[in-house]
Formats: sequence, structure tokens, C-alpha cells
Amino acid sequence: MASATTTRPRPSTGGLDPFRPLFRLLTSVQFALVQLGVVAFAALLGVFFPQAPDPVRLNPPAFDAWTEAQRGTYGPFTNVLRRLDLFEVFHSLWFNALLMLLLMSVAVCTVNRFAPIWRSVRRPIRRVNDRYFETAHARAILATPADAGAVEGGWRRKPYRAETVAERMGRAISLPTATPGHNWRPSRPTSR
Repeated sequence: MASATTTRPRPSTGGLDPFRPLFRLLTSVQFALVQLGVVAFAALLGVFFPQAPDPVRLNPPAFDAWTEAQRGTYGPFTNVLRRLDLFEVFHSLWFNALLMLLLMSVAVCTVNRFAPIWRSVRRPIRRVNDRYFETAHARAILATPADAGAVEGGWRRKPYRAETVAERMGRAISLPTATPGHNWRPSRPTSR
């Protein structure tokens, strides 16, 4: 008699995950570009409008007098500019909130991308398809009657390690890599 296999249903989270849309928003490249544009525009507002010096800004009567001095330049818009904190942009709550949002977005993106980047640093991809070599920016085609062992041995005579990555159609692809402690400089000093 054949036995039937059953699968367990996934536990339900009780609806939608409320943090998923926020996570997707904070890791979005388009949102990051919009954030940078908004922060740059806000910083330009801080450059365009005169900013109250710190001793004036921290003293309410002095700030009132400074604002009245700006009334000659901005006329009836002076009170609106003051309410929008455009005379103290870099100390305003809205500008600091924009910077904190940008900081949080960068932090979430960094945490989100750390594991794949670390994986590719620790274990780089060594096997790639043929299309990679056909479209690589820096590529060279070398026809040699030498076998893969001779090419690999040639690399090893230099201060490199060599590794045969794949054999395709009777051809071996040997890649040089730097030995530990070697930073790809010539082994002999060049003469001037």
C-alpha cells in the first residue's frame, strides 16, 4: 500500500507584514535618489536664505529683532519664512528628520546587502558561463598550443596562484590570483 505524504501548512502571520512595505521603501534605489534630491534642495534653501547665528537663534528676543531686520528684504513673507524655519534650516526639526530618514535608509540598505557582499568577498564566483567572457569589458583571446598545466605552471612561476576553473571542449581556463601578501606590483623594481 502506498503511503501518502503530507506537507505542513505554513504558519499564518495573521495578515500582511506591516514592516515589509517600509523595508522595500528604505531599500529602494529610486527612494534613495528622491531622498538625496530633497536633502540637497533643503540644503540649498539653507544657503539661499540667511541663517540666524547661534547666539541670536538661542535668544528669543534677539531672534525676534533679527527677524524684523530681515523684514526689509522679504517683506510680508518674513513671518512665513520664520514659521517654516527657513532662517534656521540646518537646525530645524524637518531638516534633521530628512537627514535621519536618509541615515536610516543607508543603514537598512547596508544591512540588507552585507551578507551577499561578504559571501562574494569570501567565496568569489569562479565558474561563469561563456556569455560572461564574450561580453567582458577587458578580455583577450589567446590561442596557444600549450596545455592547461603549462599555462598554470607559467602563472605559478610568477608571484601568483593559479587555479583551473573549468574545462570546456577540451580547453582549460586557468585564472591567476594574487598570493597572500602580494598586491599586484611588479616583483622587481623598475629602472628609471
